[in-house]
Amino acid sequence: CGVLLQEPSKGSTVHQGFPSVSSGARRSTSCSFLLLRAFTMAKHSVRAILAILSAVFSWISTILNALMLFGATSRSDTPIPLYGEDPRTLDYVTLEYYYRWFRTQTPVTISVYLFGALAHASIAYVVLVLQRVFKHYKDGSTDLPKFMTACFFIGAILPSVQFLTSVGFDTMATNISAWSVMQNSTNPLPLQSLFIAHELVRTSMVYLWVVQFLFVPTGLILAAVMTFETELLPRGHGVFGIITAIFGYLVFIMSIVMYNVESLIPGIILGVALLLYGFILAPIWAIWLGAILARLKKRGQAERKNRT
Repeated sequence: CGVLLQEPSKGSTVHQGFPSVSSGARRSTSCSFLLLRAFTMAKHSVRAILAILSAVFSWISTILNALMLFGATSRSDTPIPLYGEDPRTLDYVTLEYYYRWFRTQTPVTISVYLFGALAHASIAYVVLVLQRVFKHYKDGSTDLPKFMTACFFIGAILPSVQFLTSVGFDTMATNISAWSVMQNSTNPLPLQSLFIAHELVRTSMVYLWVVQFLFVPTGLILAAVMTFETELLPRGHGVFGIITAIFGYLVFIMSIVMYNVESLIPGIILGVALLLYGFILAPIWAIWLGAILARLKKRGQAERKNRT
């Protein structure tokens, strides 16, 4: 895929260390060159380091999620439950097998939530810097930068809350499901009660996870709008942000559909959209943004030095 990095014009002005960038003089570069530039810029900028970390955490979370979805993290004696073996029937054999499988997946699930939360937290500071850039360029004439930052910060808080909830409740549910009273097939009520309580809490956890894909894409759209208005960042970055946001909204919609409709199709669409969003689009957007902001900071410092 090709991307554009803008070169600041020689006569550009500086806003708090960030030069404005003209819409001309653009240089086309490949994704590999972008990554190389981002790692080079990371030596000089915290924001570039955090952008790279956000991408790495997103990759880890997405890979673990995909491995769990396809059963690669399941043990040979407890493969992933087949579609149609619905524990909501409250059949003891199904529930017992479900919790045997669940106990093997809890560490993986918590890891998925952890790295997802770290990915969002890492990019939050980078977005805060982006807000400062847009705010000074627009001279405070619009509240869009604040709304953009609010969307990203809400999107960062929700996965953190979900992770903490998962650590507490999933770990406790895992321990309780192994109690001897839960292994009595003649009295399935304890295991049935655990599952009902588990489903009540899990529903809130699912929606906590889903809503982030409503707020973060909205932040991406707002960042793209301000990019087009100010021409401070490469226009290609704004377009890429809109594409990323579309897949984020698709994850949001398909997650709601899959949770309420018993069909494989929404799950397949969700898996593809989540893979594209979490493993490809969002990490590239973050690394690209970190590289751009690092270049702007470096150019601003050079211009201040030349004036003195």
